[in-house]
Amino acid sequence: MNNSTRLHLGCGHRHLPGFVNIDQDPLEHVDHVLDIKDLSIFENGSVDEIYSCGVIVYFDRFQIKDVLKEWNRVLKVGGKLRIS
Repeated sequence: MNNSTRLHLGCGHRHLPGFVNIDQDPLEHVDHVLDIKDLSIFENGSVDEIYSCGVIVYFDRFQIKDVLKEWNRVLKVGGKLRIS
C-alpha cells in the first residue's frame, strides 16, 4: 500500500492521477483551491513529492525565496521537488 503524498501545484487544466491537484481556479479535477504560496493545510514534512510545471515564472525574485521555503517546509527529508 502506497501512502505517499504527491502534490501537483498550479495544475490548471492538467489532472495528474496519483497527485493532489492544487490550483487557484476551482476546476472540476482540482482537489484543493488555494494559492500555492501557502500550503498551510499540509503539515511540516508530510509530502513526498511536489511537481510544478510552468508556474514558477509567475513569482518575482522577491517572492520566490518564500515560495520555495514554504514548499520545502512540507517536503519530507529526501522528498522530491520537480519544477519545469
